[in-house]
Amino acid sequence: MSQSRENKIKCFDRYIIRGGDMTLHEIETSIKETLDITDVPLKPDVFDDFITLVIEKLTEHKIKADAND
Repeated sequence: MSQSRENKIKCFDRYIIRGGDMTLHEIETSIKETLDITDVPLKPDVFDDFITLVIEKLTEHKIKADAND
């Protein structure tokens, strides 16, 4: 497994532990659809690194939302 993929999985695990409610597949699909790149071949490591950043932001938003409840 590449380092990028391993980082993505670890980051996703933290997201789930903190109460995240999306699957990894849902996050990846949503990003591809939002950026209109569903049919564009992507370098797996680059995409994994980008998804890791997205998951980190989702986790931050989840933590902030929980703190405000």
